[in-house]
Amino acid sequence: MEEREKVIVVKRIPGILEVGDILISDGFGQDFILELRDVSKSGSMERYVNLDYYTVSGNIPEYFDFVIEDEESGEDFEFEIRRSNEEIKKRYNYFIGRMGEAPLGTEERVVYCNLVWFIEWLTGVKDLVR
Repeated sequence: MEEREKVIVVKRIPGILEVGDILISDGFGQDFILELRDVSKSGSMERYVNLDYYTVSGNIPEYFDFVIEDEESGEDFEFEIRRSNEEIKKRYNYFIGRMGEAPLGTEERVVYCNLVWFIEWLTGVKDLVR
């Protein structure tokens, strides 16, 4: 059984999603779904949103951010983006430059290659498994 993925909406999409909404995917490549049912004394409201996996993945971190469940406590926690896109790009370009200067096969080159890959993974350019 594949592990479910959750994302939280960090930027409103008018008429579709509100900040704080949580979408859930049943596994890699599966659509992200939001189902809300709110029943109160003043009436009831239902919302259903289905977004394909690649649309959501392609809009991280601008519109969505991952929600990670802490397996030991069962609680959810969120990542907070603390660097601007410009800061991330500057660091990425620095690592690319250092990787290009490092001799092939050296530990230094492997470290910079891994740092480049990690930034690409965080920004959605690369996937862990295809």
